[in-house]
Amino acid sequence: MKIYTKVAIFIILGFFLGLIVPYVPVLHSIFNLIEQVFIKLLTFLVKPYMFFMLIVTFATLKDNFKINTIMPRYLLFTLISALFALIQAVGLSLLIKPGYQIDLFEAKTPSLIEFNNILDSILTMIPRNFSDVFSGNPYHLIPTFFIAMLLGITIFYAVKRGDVFLNFSKSMEEIFDHINLYAIEIFSFATLFIGYNLATTIKTTSNFIFVIKPFIVMLFCTLIQIFFIPSLLIFFWLKKNPAAYFKSVLGAQLTGFATGSVVTNFPSMIFHNEKNLGIPRHISSLYVSLGTIFNLDGILITSIVGFFYILQIQQISLTFFEILPLLLGMVLLFFVKDGFSYPELSALVLFLTISETLPIDSRALFAVGMFLFTKLSSFITSSSILFLNYVISEKYLKCVSIQPNKEQI
Repeated sequence: MKIYTKVAIFIILGFFLGLIVPYVPVLHSIFNLIEQVFIKLLTFLVKPYMFFMLIVTFATLKDNFKINTIMPRYLLFTLISALFALIQAVGLSLLIKPGYQIDLFEAKTPSLIEFNNILDSILTMIPRNFSDVFSGNPYHLIPTFFIAMLLGITIFYAVKRGDVFLNFSKSMEEIFDHINLYAIEIFSFATLFIGYNLATTIKTTSNFIFVIKPFIVMLFCTLIQIFFIPSLLIFFWLKKNPAAYFKSVLGAQLTGFATGSVVTNFPSMIFHNEKNLGIPRHISSLYVSLGTIFNLDGILITSIVGFFYILQIQQISLTFFEILPLLLGMVLLFFVKDGFSYPELSALVLFLTISETLPIDSRALFAVGMFLFTKLSSFITSSSILFLNYVISEKYLKCVSIQPNKEQI
């Protein structure tokens, strides 16, 4: 049974189980603990996996020269994709107005955080010691990437002297390959608890209907960003069948939704790129790593929709020049959080410090909203990373070979 089939089945089963079974706080806490244990396990494995994988990639620069020269083009596409995500999120939020005429609390001018404080917080990206590069702390992916790159290039120029460490890195990469593949298989069953927790969270949240409208805006953005535009580009620009592509990456998209974290979903994206799309490992390892660190699509859409949602609820009007630094701050916050889960909640709390003014039921409402939005944010970003990797590999490297369905994971 394919991973995407198992993930879909267990999420749906867990969701209906949560709707049917009466809410029991102890059971909900146990299921939530099981969910978090699996997600933390996958997150802990990502950094050493990425570290050794990138060392091997950069140690073979001679064989991968063209791949590295296309790196700026990949980053340019990532920037264009993020810009389009920003424009459509702002446009749909202003057009549909998800927070318009929602009366949760009295209007109150938000206390906005100073922009300089956001810049200062970027210092948190710097590891305190070298062990942070290997640890399960996902806030330091960027240093992990550059240290692995430097080590890989050093091995490349060391020639024979670097063979021992290169062979060690290849062995570690292979070990993490097997561990991550089994972890993803096990996690597909654990999505039962994610579906259950989602249903019980919704059941116990007052006024849940108020989250539906911004969630619809998010869905519109998702359909445009992840399905409509990629389908057009694949069909007209690449001259390929979009259905074959989407079927090949569905598993990684669903695990991205289930984990709610692009970092945690990294191994799944690597495996689907290699085993389903047929893209060689040394290509996927580089571009998926760059996408995990720099892709802004999900965080931009989620943060912007949530931002306008709260502004519209509070009936606050800001000028373009007042909104612009806040949106730029959200982008900076993404890098501070390093693409980890729940950057959206931090953004909204930082820029609109209203949590103390919200009644308890409304706090629960925003909690369940962020539970849904972070899942969708990870789905969007994971899908964007997969698509950009596919486009680069197909258009410029000619190395995509979508596997027959029976050979896919």
